[in-house]
Amino acid sequence: MWLLAPIGAYIHLVNQSQDLALTPTSATWAAIQKNRDPISSPIGLALTWSDASSVFAPNWSGGVVQKVYVSPGQVISSGSPVVQVSGVQIKAFVTDVPLSKPVGLGDVGPDASAAEQILSAAGYSVPQGRAITSSTVKAIGLFAQSIGVPDGTRQKLFDPGWVAFISKNVTISSVEVQLGALAPPAGSPLLKGSPTLVGAQTISRSLVDTINQTREFDVPGDLPSDSAVTLPASDELKVGETELQLQNDRQTVDPGSFDALTALVDGGAKAITALDSRPAGRDEWLVPSPAIFVSSSGAYCVAVRRDSKHRAVDENVTVVADQNGTSVVRGHFGGLEAVRLPAPKSSTTCK
Repeated sequence: MWLLAPIGAYIHLVNQSQDLALTPTSATWAAIQKNRDPISSPIGLALTWSDASSVFAPNWSGGVVQKVYVSPGQVISSGSPVVQVSGVQIKAFVTDVPLSKPVGLGDVGPDASAAEQILSAAGYSVPQGRAITSSTVKAIGLFAQSIGVPDGTRQKLFDPGWVAFISKNVTISSVEVQLGALAPPAGSPLLKGSPTLVGAQTISRSLVDTINQTREFDVPGDLPSDSAVTLPASDELKVGETELQLQNDRQTVDPGSFDALTALVDGGAKAITALDSRPAGRDEWLVPSPAIFVSSSGAYCVAVRRDSKHRAVDENVTVVADQNGTSVVRGHFGGLEAVRLPAPKSSTTCK
């Protein structure tokens, strides 16, 4: 993979290599080669995060924390065990609303719906969005038994103290409950979550510094309306060596890549530098960097000859990328040419 050459830095490198080169008694010639590797250029990504969420202690009867099932960095989802308190395993469940009161046969409303959602997520077949039925009551007893509630199958009411509410998956940043301690009061934090990545848009690399240096910059609210950069269909978006999938607009990262991107950045980062990797062009060639010189008119040039029988000529080139002493250039070559080393000091014929 080649990195796009910054023009100012490249001029410095060319001048420096010319200043250091000794004038040989005879020139040497290096064959050019076709470039077949991708060219990568820096691009920015503006990141949007949801607020960090916490998981709170349910309205339980208390007891001693006997097990802690979670740790920082772990992602908990609906049905994930969180703690065990006095023999009862407390799991987290995603519901429309937190369960606020016990519900049983004939009950309706948000709490009844939340209980039905929990039972369904736990694998029980129960009616949804209706009054609690006798089959749902049976499932309540089986669920209670499965988590360790005493006389579980005899339970007729779903106790809100059996579960911890979450509205979405939570990536844990810290665990606030301790093994062997008394269970914290209802409403106290059990876990604190990290911000969740909900959006990533391509932007110019220069805008990354502006965003990160402006403390109150809001992403995406403060992004200029024309800030999005559209990547060609043939290009790949990468952070390090990890490729991120783009949506059809070629400006926003597909949510399917959010987990991979989250693992590569600090939680809450507003903007990062990524790479726009494009395929090698048809007219791109590899030449030794010291073969390139700047003509009297300011053009980039190389001294080229087809073979030892032909006279060398100075040819204009466009420098695309540079890495470890080799440059990718665009020029009118056939593939059999060689370039002079070291480069001439200047030229009046290359413009």
